[in-house]
Amino acid sequence: MRKMLLLALLTSIGLLDGASVGALIVRDAANGAPATMVLGVLALHVGLAAAGAAGVVGLATELASQKEVELTPLDRRAAFAIGALGLAFGVFLPGLGALGLAIAIYLGFTGRRIVRVRAWDYLDPAEIVDRAPRMTTHRNVVVSELFATLSDRSPENAEHRFQTLLLTRFLPPRQAIRVMKLALKDPSDEVRLFAFSRIERFRSSIESNIKSLEQARIAGGDDAARVLLRLAENHWELAFLGLAEGAMRKHALTEAKAHAKEAAALAPEVAPTHFMLGRILMALAEYVLASASFTRAVNLGYPRKRVVVYLAECAFRRREYDVVSSMLRELAHKPEENQYIAPVLDLWT
Repeated sequence: MRKMLLLALLTSIGLLDGASVGALIVRDAANGAPATMVLGVLALHVGLAAAGAAGVVGLATELASQKEVELTPLDRRAAFAIGALGLAFGVFLPGLGALGLAIAIYLGFTGRRIVRVRAWDYLDPAEIVDRAPRMTTHRNVVVSELFATLSDRSPENAEHRFQTLLLTRFLPPRQAIRVMKLALKDPSDEVRLFAFSRIERFRSSIESNIKSLEQARIAGGDDAARVLLRLAENHWELAFLGLAEGAMRKHALTEAKAHAKEAAALAPEVAPTHFMLGRILMALAEYVLASASFTRAVNLGYPRKRVVVYLAECAFRRREYDVVSSMLRELAHKPEENQYIAPVLDLWT
């Protein structure tokens, strides 16, 4: 009811303003309007324009309250902007400016609009904090979009950044940790603390596995080679996921290398051990030894199509470019299975 009264008031103001300005124009065209009349009509015109602007702001506030929109400081600045715009319309468009703006605002709030599907899923943080990290993906989560959202560090976007961070649950651990490392620089305490807690959860999970495996290794048993391989994998994970950097990364890789070599000595016919050792040696920039380990894994039955890319990278690091080209040609005939390296295949084959 109130909004209809405001619209009626604005209509009356518009009619009165238009009539007064119109009368002045007619009088001035006929006999020339006296200065006092001109000043009086101009004063009335500005006053009516100001009243119209106030009415427009009142109408916008009323419509917003019915839409259950909370009046935050940002909304008050918007109301001031609407008022200034209404005043400008009223001054420069006598009779029609404020009324036209009011009608536009009314239709904007009450008119039909297209409801779009929300791009973000809002999640409860409690669902995530109590869960162990999982290596899952979600087709609607794009890492580049998460980075773009977290890069906008404006205060009003803090809640959106926090909700964005929750979506890392759908990413593989390595990508999730990359996103959370960016969030560690966020100005919002809530975002930073949540990112830190998630990273520490990944780290503590791996360190707990290492501690348990060390105890199993000391206890001995028939599965010593398997325990050593698992130790190598967990040390490797610390470096691969980016949980260890600098000297700590080198230490983790050195430990992984020692355990993998010991596992390979105890069970020399186990192909995955040699493959793991090859990846560790690659990370340590020992490309000749890494290539030998990958070749050994293939000879023991490890799928060659899963090793060729690593062999090609080792050859590239050794500047053996003809070897790189010949190896990648093995993958070129099945592009649908190697879409993630399609640009590389196009370049080398």
